Amino acid sequence: MAKRSLNQNSAMHLWFDHISQALNNEGHTFQDLIKKIERAEIMVTPENVKFLYQEMCKALYGTNKTSELGSDQVGKVNDTFNLWLAHNFELHAPFPSDEGLEQITEKDL
Repeated sequence: MAKRSLNQNSAMHLWFDHISQALNNEGHTFQDLIKKIERAEIMVTPENVKFLYQEMCKALYGTNKTSELGSDQVGKVNDTFNLWLAHNFELHAPFPSDEGLEQITEKDL
C-alpha cells in the first residue's frame, strides 16, 4: 500500500480545519459529534483513553499537557477520571503503584 502523499496530508488538515470552523459556526461542540457517532463501533485504545484523560486535565487545569501539571494535580485528575469511569461504566482502574510500575519495567527488560 502506498503511503499518503504530503499533498494528501495537507489537504486532510485543511479539510479538518474547514469542517471544524463550519461546525463551530453552527454552534456545535465536540460532545455533539461524539453523541452522533455513539452507534459507530470504535474500539477503545490507549490513545483514545489518553485523549479523554487529557480532556479531563484541560477541564480541571486549563492544559491537556500532563508535563505541565504538579504531582498533586496529576493525583486529582486520576481521582476525577476514576470517578467518571465508575459513574459511567462501573469501572475502577487503580493507578499503578511505584512497586507495580517497577514490576512492569523489570518484566519488559
